[in-house]
Amino acid sequence: MSEQEAAERPGAFRKVWRFFFGQKKDKPIPETAAPTVPVEYPTLLERRYSTTSLVAPAEGGLFEFSVDYELIWSASVPTQAKLTSMVDEFADSAEHKLRTAIWPVGRRKSPFRPDEAERTMNEALRELAPNWCYGQGNTVSCRAQVFVRCDPRIVERWLPAWQRMAEMDAEHKVSLLRLDIVGDLLPRWRDLLDRFDGDPAAVQAARLVDEDLAKVLASLSQQRRTTAEHLVGVLGGAAHAHRHVGLFEFANAYDKALRSFERQAGLEKFALGTNLDGEEVETTA
Repeated sequence: MSEQEAAERPGAFRKVWRFFFGQKKDKPIPETAAPTVPVEYPTLLERRYSTTSLVAPAEGGLFEFSVDYELIWSASVPTQAKLTSMVDEFADSAEHKLRTAIWPVGRRKSPFRPDEAERTMNEALRELAPNWCYGQGNTVSCRAQVFVRCDPRIVERWLPAWQRMAEMDAEHKVSLLRLDIVGDLLPRWRDLLDRFDGDPAAVQAARLVDEDLAKVLASLSQQRRTTAEHLVGVLGGAAHAHRHVGLFEFANAYDKALRSFERQAGLEKFALGTNLDGEEVETTA
């Protein structure tokens, strides 16, 4: 018998022990369960809009603000239907919390400034947002935004004034636009009239182009002719008066000035029996 077999063979005492108490078995090694990983669901959103406007009293308590709102719900849940059921459960509580938040804000704001009331209410709601959580386990959170309108009685009272202000604003813009157009066109019309003023043919040609332009050119021509005739009369009268008293040197000077002015103004046509428009007229001595 080898030494190894002798070591493995049980002795008499061990045989007796095993006979009465049985052979000791090794304890089974417990199987270790795999660690559980929590399931992460995506964050879903649902928006709910007010079907009936809330009412918040304005400063003084005589007028009210009409408040529409939007509630934005969010939760990490497996389905949209689950989120919808949670929203249905807590919607009334959220609306009550919303009304409680905006009520004191409205009392501090003028009924004529719904814009200020809306801004301050939304600021108060943003400060309250961390506390808008509901449910156990699957927590759903909510945030709100409000839209404020003025009391209908104020709108009815001040609507004519606001309409007039809108009309005045529109008239102001039209006036500024008209000034811009005039500022652009006036220099161009002035250059055009300078080119054709005093030309009898231009008056007739303008009638073929633009009736308003023809009227303006005719008016300018008439004014120029009237002024020229008046100045011719003054110069002629001065020459005649100086010649009558024997101041022939002065009379000749006035006569030269008269002839020079007639040439510059194109008044020589009067001697031919025509006016500046080219129409035949009777000449006077």
